[in-house]
Amino acid sequence: MSLTYIARWGKDRSFGRVELDQRRDLAKGDLFVGRSERGVVLAEVVGTSRDESRGPAESIRFIRRATLRELKEAQENRKLEEEALRTGRAMVEELNLPMKLVEAEYTLDRGKLFFYFTASQRVDFRQLVKNMARTFRTRIELRQVGARDESAIVGGIGPCGMQCCCNLFLRDFQSIGIRMVRAQNMALNPTKTSGLCGKLLCCMAYELPTYMELWSSLPPGTNPDQKIKTPSGNYVVLGVDVFTNQVRVLHPQGKEIWVDVRDFEEFKRTISSGGSWEKGTERIAAPLETPSPDEDSACRGD
Repeated sequence: MSLTYIARWGKDRSFGRVELDQRRDLAKGDLFVGRSERGVVLAEVVGTSRDESRGPAESIRFIRRATLRELKEAQENRKLEEEALRTGRAMVEELNLPMKLVEAEYTLDRGKLFFYFTASQRVDFRQLVKNMARTFRTRIELRQVGARDESAIVGGIGPCGMQCCCNLFLRDFQSIGIRMVRAQNMALNPTKTSGLCGKLLCCMAYELPTYMELWSSLPPGTNPDQKIKTPSGNYVVLGVDVFTNQVRVLHPQGKEIWVDVRDFEEFKRTISSGGSWEKGTERIAAPLETPSPDEDSACRGD
């Protein structure tokens, strides 16, 4: 099976297979000039694949290894892009358009200039494109991106202190909802569960399978916020501790009870019949956080 090289290029971190006209020995980190659907670009080899069916659908045609001159041209383009972004934003403001320019990017040969923007509504930017083409004297293309795409392009440091996942390695944005946060016993605090884009953190999906596996080991129908009816009032299932295999339950009087997963079915039968439970560990309950209607329906799908 032939070896396929995988490359990354562009500020929007395009990712695809490298098309070669002949066998070449490339290594991770090698820079080369290639032709993608956007034009001539500087790309970087980021890995290899032996299974083409599982590789990225997009591709880039290899032209040649990058020379020192081309690397210098790429650096000069970065400076020109900063100027173009400032000028472009001034044009948007002049035309009073409801949009935000996020980033500007030239192709390596400056044959095309891309502007990435966000907007909450449909924008007629035909006059803006005409003004830009007249000012920059090159082909102009405006690309609308979502909130998470903006973070991926601009980059930044997440609440964990590390580089944003979307800017570092993520290619596909998985839909993240409030239920995923609840399943992992996370406090429904937007400042702790939201990323720079204002959406729920992408990492909420990383450990979810482990939590769901533990939830599935409980009696059927057991899930966060489930109420257990008893003669003395309703008990509420708050969460599951994946490290200790214990279920966290809120007592009607406000106490927290921690019950071993293996004892949970017995616990439900005992308290449902009015009996008392002696095996669990009691703690003072933390205040419950209830999400607003907007937070409860929040989901990452842009």
